[in-house]
Amino acid sequence: MGEAYRVHGRPTQRIVANRGRLDQLDGKLDDLLVALTKYAKQKFVRDDQIGCRQALPWGPVRLVRHLWDQMQLGEIVAKLSQSRRHRFDVAETAFVLLANPRAEQYCT
Repeated sequence: MGEAYRVHGRPTQRIVANRGRLDQLDGKLDDLLVALTKYAKQKFVRDDQIGCRQALPWGPVRLVRHLWDQMQLGEIVAKLSQSRRHRFDVAETAFVLLANPRAEQYCT
């Protein structure tokens, strides 16, 4: 684990904690991440904690929209693309491409 900071205006890094070699961690990194989540400002979930029980009544596009809104991806994409002058809504286009990857052929 590293820390980045500045000394006399120049970026510098240092090692704060060494967890060993990546190929020798054997799940220890997962245990560390689980232990650190209680201090995080945002909630993190593992892939085995996500289910699709509600996918059938919602439909795939509504499910993707729900997850898109819940993770605030539209706001993130809009913020990252606001410095460029686009003639279309970048966030909505990204959503359409995520919800239906075959829609790319119509976005040219």
